Amino acid sequence: MKNPNLTIILVEKDEKCIEHLKNTIKRRFPTAKINDDPSCIEDDIHQCVLIRRNVNEAIDTINSMDIKGLTIYFFDPLLSIDMAPLRSVYERRIKTPFFTGVEFIIFFFTSDWIYGRENFQRLPNNLNLDTWNSEEQQTVNSLINVLGDNLWLKSILTNEDPAFRMRKLINEYRERLLKMFRIVVPMPFVPKNKQTYHLIFCTNYFAGANIITRFYKNATNNEWSPDHKIYYKKFRKLHESEVNLPDSNKRPLEWRILWKIIRNYRFGKFDDYCRDLRKLERNSAKFFRILKWILKKGYIKRYIFFEEETRSKPRYELNWLIITKDLGLEEPPSLNPLKEENFQ
Repeated sequence: MKNPNLTIILVEKDEKCIEHLKNTIKRRFPTAKINDDPSCIEDDIHQCVLIRRNVNEAIDTINSMDIKGLTIYFFDPLLSIDMAPLRSVYERRIKTPFFTGVEFIIFFFTSDWIYGRENFQRLPNNLNLDTWNSEEQQTVNSLINVLGDNLWLKSILTNEDPAFRMRKLINEYRERLLKMFRIVVPMPFVPKNKQTYHLIFCTNYFAGANIITRFYKNATNNEWSPDHKIYYKKFRKLHESEVNLPDSNKRPLEWRILWKIIRNYRFGKFDDYCRDLRKLERNSAKFFRILKWILKKGYIKRYIFFEEETRSKPRYELNWLIITKDLGLEEPPSLNPLKEENFQ
């Protein structure tokens, strides 16, 4: 292929893994060329670039390549990747708030932090530093680097059920990734007993999230397809004196925008830049009036994460308490994990 529309950049230092990657690429893409020296990149041949460096050095190299177009970054570390290199890639590629065209996929070994594994000490289950050994202190420091702060200590370092602590841990990670992306989907899978890992998909575009969740749904038991007709009847009865009800079968804008939010942002937060919402009403004044009405009715609420949320443009999230109370639609359950039998 002389002018490829897909570039694959691989970062690996282990020689055995490098050979495995090369063989896999040659088998799946026989005509693709592998450039094993990123300093010699030519525009018409760098379909696959192999970088033999550590993460931070590799990110500097990738940044210098000035990659344009749609980009997916897949971070697959041995245990986890620090927040600093994630932010470095994000800030380099995303110049305006919630720019679309860049997506992250992050592999996270969730249960290893709670249960530990060979050569890796689990997190302590208390806040008393005097009881921690040096390995536990090192694990705490590692997770501080991964999450980018120490605000999670009281939430995670407890003597609660390990499964509950894992759920809180992945939620803490998700909240921090939501600082960068509109939608963050942690997809769990269970390769073995007492092992729960997550493949985390981060995007600013609802369509990307819909594609990845549909793929995950097809491989697991995670169907969620509420019938909008049932909930619209309740919405109409509750608000028929407040909204402009069309004479035909067409739904009022208030409902169409609310339902679009429910369907597209169950895994994320949204703002008034979202193209899928603005497409329903291109008149800005009218759109903001309807969004304000939905906010006033309590179906959505302002999203604020710690003291970091100081951006001028507000972000919103679904308020399931009111949605369930007024419309009868319950919050969808957490995703069931992908298990070995799902592949059989």
